[in-house]
This record gives sequence, C-alpha cells and structure tokens, in this order.
Amino acid sequence: MTDLQHLELKASDEVLREFFADRFVEHPSATAIMEEMRFIYETGALKRRPYNLMVVGDSGAGKTALLEEFVRRYAKVDLAEGIVNQVRTIAITEMPVNPSEGTLLSAISEAGGLGPMDKPNLGRFVTGADRSGLRLIIIDEFHNLDAATRNHKLACLNLLKWLGNQTGLSLIIAGTQNISRIMSYDEQFEKRFRALKLPNWRSDRHLERFVYSYLASLPIETPKSLPRRLFVALLKGPSPRTVDIAFTLSQAAYEAQRSGDPGRLTEIVEEIIGRSGYVS
Repeated sequence: MTDLQHLELKASDEVLREFFADRFVEHPSATAIMEEMRFIYETGALKRRPYNLMVVGDSGAGKTALLEEFVRRYAKVDLAEGIVNQVRTIAITEMPVNPSEGTLLSAISEAGGLGPMDKPNLGRFVTGADRSGLRLIIIDEFHNLDAATRNHKLACLNLLKWLGNQTGLSLIIAGTQNISRIMSYDEQFEKRFRALKLPNWRSDRHLERFVYSYLASLPIETPKSLPRRLFVALLKGPSPRTVDIAFTLSQAAYEAQRSGDPGRLTEIVEEIIGRSGYVS
C-alpha cells in the first residue's frame, strides 16, 4: 500500500467514525431519567437509607448509552501524573454472565477502583469504598441474573441489600423487563427501588426532536424542516428502538453525503427501510 493509499484509507475511516461512532442524544425520556440519577448521586449520602433506581427498557432502547453518558458527566476521577485512574465516585459495571455473590462483588469492586477479588471479602469492600469516596453503584444488564439459579439470585440480591445497608451506597440497575421478575424474589428489597421506563419510539414530537438532534450531531447539512414521511418510515418495523433509528439515520446521512445531495436524506431512509423488508 502506498503512502497516498494509506492516507486515503485513514481519511475514509475518520469519515466513517464521524457518522457511525456511538453518541448520546438528549430526548425527554432520557433527560428525565438522567435527572433522577443525578438527584440520587448528589443526595444519596444525605439519606438514612439508600435511594435506588431501576431503569427498564427493551434491548436497544438506549439504556447503556444513557448510563455511560451519566458517568461521563458526573463521575469524578483522580488525575495522577497525567493518567486518569479508575472512577472512584461511581462504580459502573454489568451483571456478570455467570452471576454469583462472588463474581458480582468482584465486578463492583473492580469497577470502583478497589481491585478484583478472588473470593468475596465484604469487609475489604466496605473499607475500600469508604476510603475511596465511592458514592454510587450502577449495574447494567441486570437481567443477566435471570440465568442464575434461585439460590444465586437470592445471594446476589442479599449482597446488594447488605451493601446498601452497610455502606449507604445508592444503587442504579438497568435491564429489560425481566428485572422486575428478578426483583420479585426479594419483595422487601424491590420496594427500595423506583422504576422508570425508557420506552420505544412512537409518532410524536419527542421522536421529531430526537431525529433533528441526532442529525445535528452528524457532519451533514440537513433541511430545517423534514417531511412527515421520514418519521413514518423510521417507525416501520417490529420494534422502533433507539439503536435501530440511530443507525438508519447515520447510514442514510452517510449515503446522502457520498451522493453529493444531502437533500436525498428522506428518500435514502425509505430505501434503507425497504431493503430491510419493513414495508407496510
């Protein structure tokens, strides 16, 4: 490969990254949940009992992007010799695919910058969390716990309840509808959570605001007014999820830019939906 070909390939990769890189775009449902998370983070330490939140949504609804954006905005990190250490104020992790008391505690400990644990050591975690200034635990993919045995489910729920009681740390969990069934194994613990839903899209002004905001984040000039048929096309298919709508918009914007006619955006969206087989 010549130097020119290498530069052209690098430039192409950068353009693709501008269109298809993960991005978080505000919309009313996400903003409401973000504000609730911020309230928990800022006031949790002042309450006698931890205030917990359950974020529920279908796969692809944007739960992970929301959690990661929250951590990016609010987590405090230590800076030492130009190196960003692990997050100390927020521990964000996923429920392990092989959930047990040990694997869950180790995942939380490592995410909070306390290091992994070969075996459960609750005393070490409590001491480390207190010294590090850890204030909040976030567990994504909480529905992974559904695959565990009943005993492991109860052990994990008891662990989280114990951590809340002993450390005062608030807890945010996120997952699909299955997490409601999981939490029912411990009704006392379930009552400590407020549940908020991240819904799929429907034809309303919230979808329009999301689409305009998302397109504004892409390197393409879009019309000030988009036709109604664009939004109709985006909602075709079995599940109008955030991840699907975002990818369709990125793909259409990229193809419109390459064609040299950004005004073809709506037409290209309809073509993409048609190629996917979602034609009413």
